[in-house]
Amino acid sequence: MGTPLRIGSIVIHTPEFERTVAFWQAALGYVPRLPASKDWVVLRDPTNRGPNVAFQARERRARTRSWIHLDLYTSDQPVEVDQPRRTSLSMALRPRRRFRRARRSGW
Repeated sequence: MGTPLRIGSIVIHTPEFERTVAFWQAALGYVPRLPASKDWVVLRDPTNRGPNVAFQARERRARTRSWIHLDLYTSDQPVEVDQPRRTSLSMALRPRRRFRRARRSGW
């Protein structure tokens, strides 16, 4: 069996790409994994202790899409892709539904 899932990159979508990347690069002391393109860059921890932080440019704020997501890494993709389906995928969806109910009730 391969290594378990781990957070490989925290991906953030932003309408202010260059400004956001410059801020987080200075704040974290991270360096680009590869040279940035005009709309994508992955910053990595030079000590290799923290997860990557990636930024993707967006023209404007999306109303129906998340602005952040996790890229999960593993050395055994077939096994690890199937595992969340069997165990925790339904759990991952539950908090979102609770949040929607709370919002509707005026919380």
